[in-house]
Amino acid sequence: MRSGRRLVLATVVVALIAAGCGGDDDDGGDDASPTTEESTTTTIDEQAATEEITQNFVAVFNPQLSIDERVSYLEDGQELKSLVEQQYQILGPQATQASAQVDDVTVNDDGTATVTFQILLSGVPVVPTTGTAVLVDGKWLVSKATVCDLIALAGTTPPECADIASGG
Repeated sequence: MRSGRRLVLATVVVALIAAGCGGDDDDGGDDASPTTEESTTTTIDEQAATEEITQNFVAVFNPQLSIDERVSYLEDGQELKSLVEQQYQILGPQATQASAQVDDVTVNDDGTATVTFQILLSGVPVVPTTGTAVLVDGKWLVSKATVCDLIALAGTTPPECADIASGG
């Protein structure tokens, strides 16, 4: 039963992220997410961080947003864009019933945050999970590791996630 739930979760997650694909006619502006991780000793406003992280996790899984909008909330979003588009081709429109709900955010001193969230399908929780947000150039992003971990639940490690799977 557990592996069945994981497959459903992985399918929903990939479909959620990919559901914004298809009709994007944006100008293709340079919205690339930087890959540099900067750790500072600046005090983080936990309330503001929690609000931004919550909004950004929900946005990544919002089927009303375009793919370019969604990947702008991902660490290394432009690098992951082709992976998301490929998964969309495989899964099609089934993700339109999916969303995310953030249950808890713990902001860490190192520019990361631990995020407990649920993937919902037609408003019903599929599987609760935990991910990470990272602070990149003053913006909280859903970590690449979170995306790759969710995709890995389906039993695959795409090339875009190889550095995560190898501990890099």
